[in-house]
Amino acid sequence: MAGTKTYSYLVYSPAGTLLGAWPDAPKPQFGLRNEGYDSLNVRLPRQIGALDLPGDASEGPGTLAHGNRLDIYIADADTVTATNTAAVYGAAVYGSSAYGLTAPVGRLVWRGTLMQVTASIDEAVVDLLVTPLIYRLNEAKIDYVSLTGDVAVIAKLLVERYGGGLTWDAANPTTAGVTATVTFRLQYLADALGTLRDLAGVNWQCFVTPAGKVRFYAADVDGTPTHRLVAGLHANRVKLVTSAINRRKRVTVGWANGTVTATAADWTATDPSDLIVSADQITDESTAQALADATLAERDRLVWRGTCTVLDGAYDIESIAVGDTVRIYTP
Repeated sequence: MAGTKTYSYLVYSPAGTLLGAWPDAPKPQFGLRNEGYDSLNVRLPRQIGALDLPGDASEGPGTLAHGNRLDIYIADADTVTATNTAAVYGAAVYGSSAYGLTAPVGRLVWRGTLMQVTASIDEAVVDLLVTPLIYRLNEAKIDYVSLTGDVAVIAKLLVERYGGGLTWDAANPTTAGVTATVTFRLQYLADALGTLRDLAGVNWQCFVTPAGKVRFYAADVDGTPTHRLVAGLHANRVKLVTSAINRRKRVTVGWANGTVTATAADWTATDPSDLIVSADQITDESTAQALADATLAERDRLVWRGTCTVLDGAYDIESIAVGDTVRIYTP
């Protein structure tokens, strides 16, 4: 909220060893959406030979090496107390024993992997591309697996078996209440989890948190919201829109051995509003029908979607995370 904020960039080796910080990094700008976190672009004012790449003349710890992990922490009045303010040094937070710490100070707001380094000789800057952890779902391959069970149980098994360094969030529900038979052959883990999410039903989500935990659950949009915002106090530029552009009245799923269809009661041939879903990974007709029914329930509805600008001085913006629910009040 209001007050001094310190954004700290901590860099770790792929093995998890703290290498150092980027005290010359600017205030971070990154996007959050239902699928997770967008890639991060960072520009550092550094010259060739002093980039902190392995082999540089500066002989630094090599924080710009490909594959390093970047953690971004926010330290402010909401996260830093009188007992740990000594850990904030300049624009960096160090989690080393020299500062009497076993972990960084503040709130982890972003984590990713350094994938690209572009140095500009004329401008004396280096541009870095850091990809979020959700990219690991798009790189983890499933050669072959055939499973029957609750979709949440299957999702947990897949994350534990193919997720690499990602972990299943203990806060996820143990079951989704939907049984399925699926076969994944030469598919990415992200696609497999997407199929299971769609089978689970309306409002189910799947994403990766900054801490590397895979969330798989249904958002309780009708319950107590995670955040309550008052227009004009906590947020401005509030816009609400409802649209039928993506609404569908009939869903046809092509599965391994045929097709199944789910049709709304008010579907008409003169205005078909059809959706075709390819699902060769489904080898059971009842599972294919469950997917068609769940997809129709998700798509045959009008929902309000909104955007707003949350004011940093009036609300703890770093507390807002992907998957949170928000309720906006008018004064």
